[in-house]
Amino acid sequence: MSMGRWATARSQMAAEVLGGSAKAAGIGVGDPQESSEEATKMWTILKRVPPAVAIIFTLAGFASAYAGSAYSAWVKSLYAANSQLARVSKCTQDCEATNQDRHFDCTGTCESSAYKAWYRENIALSEYADHQWWLWGLGFPVAMMAAILVSIVSDLLPSVNLSGFVEGSIILFVASATVAMLMIVLQQLAFLPASIAYAYLLARTSAVMTGSNRGPTERFRRPVFRLLLISIPAGVVLGLVITLALPSFSWFAGIEVAWGLVFGASLALPANWVGPNRT
Repeated sequence: MSMGRWATARSQMAAEVLGGSAKAAGIGVGDPQESSEEATKMWTILKRVPPAVAIIFTLAGFASAYAGSAYSAWVKSLYAANSQLARVSKCTQDCEATNQDRHFDCTGTCESSAYKAWYRENIALSEYADHQWWLWGLGFPVAMMAAILVSIVSDLLPSVNLSGFVEGSIILFVASATVAMLMIVLQQLAFLPASIAYAYLLARTSAVMTGSNRGPTERFRRPVFRLLLISIPAGVVLGLVITLALPSFSWFAGIEVAWGLVFGASLALPANWVGPNRT
């Protein structure tokens, strides 16, 4: 695929993510008063998060995103180095330099051998390509677990208890492994639906860890879910901005940075907090 076609495909996919996730979050639809109340709750969530928590979880999200991006860029460079055209060119030059018979078909011979070598190498590289989805899928929960542990040690997450942490961690890792397998099988086709499902499971993980999934505070997690959904298009925009400074950074990896901030913010809120104007 040429660079122009790749850029066009990337722009189209980014536009689909922006539109699809905004629709899933209910932006621009529904009762205006209810939307206003939800927006107020979402803003309150972000406003109440301690700066230290925001920094820790945002950096953790960025670390995960950059690790996945760097590995994917490395895999892409391996595929680029395994160029069939480059193999044919080098083989032809060597063949013509060593073979004195002008009637010998160096081009045909080299095209055949280059294709076989390129095909073998491509099969070998597919293992590395599959590994990147596991890194994308499991890197984020590992980063979030590290951020949670650092925050707990720093006494920044009083609402997170041990049993909730263990149960929520299981949900997060199972969800991440499932998303990784979907991406291996379906590749980019699974990106948007997997992102929306993952946002929901992140909201559930937050609720389980803080104990707000029980009792009258259960509905409080709806604005958290919406914030995580809004983080998908916001993260795409952030990722595109980051690529200007870090070309190897994957544009969709900005979602992990935004998710890290929102996820950390939801864990920092008191377990019994139900939002403003609760009725």
